[in-house]
Amino acid sequence: MAVILDKSTLSRSLSVNLDHMATLRQVRRTSYPSLTTAAGICEVAGADGVTLHLREDRRHIQDRDLELLRETSLLPITLEMGSTDEMVDIALMTLPHAVTLVPERRQELTTEGGLDAVRLESQLSPVVQRLKEKGIVVCLFLEPDVDQIEKAHSLGCDSVELHTGAYSLDWEESRSQAIEKHLSRIQASVDRGCELGLQMNAGHGLHYQNIRPLAALPGLTEFSIGHSIICRSLFVGLEKAVGEMADLIRS
Repeated sequence: MAVILDKSTLSRSLSVNLDHMATLRQVRRTSYPSLTTAAGICEVAGADGVTLHLREDRRHIQDRDLELLRETSLLPITLEMGSTDEMVDIALMTLPHAVTLVPERRQELTTEGGLDAVRLESQLSPVVQRLKEKGIVVCLFLEPDVDQIEKAHSLGCDSVELHTGAYSLDWEESRSQAIEKHLSRIQASVDRGCELGLQMNAGHGLHYQNIRPLAALPGLTEFSIGHSIICRSLFVGLEKAVGEMADLIRS
């Protein structure tokens, strides 16, 4: 029987995605900017974790980044990855704090949507079990849909990260009615997840303006944010950019 999470007692946390800092480095194939230094600054600034998406084509995060951060970072590391044999082997070797399983297309600029856990149950089940056997927290990146949340629970996952891309796109177009529908749908998914004992997280396309309504929803625990923080850091520095976002989430 699942332990129902009390939404009123859950604290908010920020995991900073370092992918786009790695993108800047890979443009010139240099050794800088250093992701280990960045992780240290994130810690000082009040972040609760760092996130890395190791892609099949290694377009930004490299295997060595994960290894170095696993050895040096005092913050929990979340590894985003596809549910492939190669990635599972890497996760089992490096043992990050958590793994978030995401869909992945080589042609996409960024992750375009959530996993279909209902359709991919037979593929995801052995992956989830292998990771959990090594003590890794397992999260699925899903659309805010109750059926998907329930499937994550039946697969034995620990948490769910809700894809907020559609919400973020409608925010940019100031579609107020659509935004309200997204928030209602997200809240329904969060409510169901908490009933099932799942930690409910959110991420994708979040920035300093659209984070406020999401952070106000009871039951959401962790926010994974990268692109907007790295962009902001170009003007104010990484420590201030991370601190501003952490303050918005917790306030």
